[in-house]
Amino acid sequence: MPANTTYGVPYPESTDPVSEGATNMQAIAEALDTKVLAGRLDWGPAGAPDTSLYRYSAGVVATPGQIYAGSHMFVDLLDAGSRLYFGSLADTSLRRTGVGILDTPNALTVGGNLSALELVNPYRLSYHTSLNSIADCNVTTRNGWYGFPAGALNGPVAGDGFLRVFAHNDSYCRQYWYHLYSTDTYQRFMAGAGWTAWEKIWPPTPVTPQTTSLLTCIAKGNAVQSLPPQTWTPISFPVVQYNNGMTHDGNTAITVPVTGAYFVNFVSAGYDGGGGYVSYYNVRLLRNSVVIAETPNAAQHQYGMVVPANAGDYFQVAAWNDAGSTSYNTFIRNELPNFSVTKQ
Repeated sequence: MPANTTYGVPYPESTDPVSEGATNMQAIAEALDTKVLAGRLDWGPAGAPDTSLYRYSAGVVATPGQIYAGSHMFVDLLDAGSRLYFGSLADTSLRRTGVGILDTPNALTVGGNLSALELVNPYRLSYHTSLNSIADCNVTTRNGWYGFPAGALNGPVAGDGFLRVFAHNDSYCRQYWYHLYSTDTYQRFMAGAGWTAWEKIWPPTPVTPQTTSLLTCIAKGNAVQSLPPQTWTPISFPVVQYNNGMTHDGNTAITVPVTGAYFVNFVSAGYDGGGGYVSYYNVRLLRNSVVIAETPNAAQHQYGMVVPANAGDYFQVAAWNDAGSTSYNTFIRNELPNFSVTKQ
């Protein structure tokens, strides 16, 4: 009689089945105890098993090899929020958070196409629900579409809507907000120093036909203006060349008298005081001290745009000297900078 079975369980040879029967049964039980009852199952060639299942810890079964499932494999069958973990550090996981919803708190990298399918209408944006809605526009700085429920913070107006985000990073991005029940559309942006005010871009503000002479103000500087480095400085336009119906503060601002659309135009440049232009110079257009447009670094700037404004709103132009400790001046082709606001 062999001393071992096909799969490696020792089998004691009996010399006297009558007198040694009980002893042999005990030996077999002890052999099985080390293989099965101690928490391990082994499979493989006789004497050299290479596949096993064993008790890893309380309530945990492990195998040092791989597991293939010819049919289903279930995780979190008790709906207890359990996860499927990956890696020796268990730092990556998947879990079920609701009916038909798979979640990971980690990043997801897709090497090919990523498709979001629905059984009825494939490839469409999912319904506006609490699962894909935001609570605060100010902290929504990643590219994408978001639901905006009534009661969410820092939207342009109250009510349901959708938010679209275009982001370079968390500090430089633009947002568009669309009202769910109208055509009202708003925009704003952040350029590293907080959000600008929301601006309504659709539908456009109706323009009331002019019944009087054109409302306009044209002003210019009377001297080159020193710009301190690394700060935004309003450009001075103290000389009024023409004014009809506007309010000029004698320095940097032009205030409009009625609500409507206005064409705002300015011309300026960076000058080194020695006959040369400088490229460390960019300009912002401000409405009520809030940025509504900005030009990139350049030596000279000529810019105009149509801007909606309410009665009492004021416009300014601010310049930035990005040349370290050296100051530069606003000047262009032997003409001092000029600034105009005209009612459309």
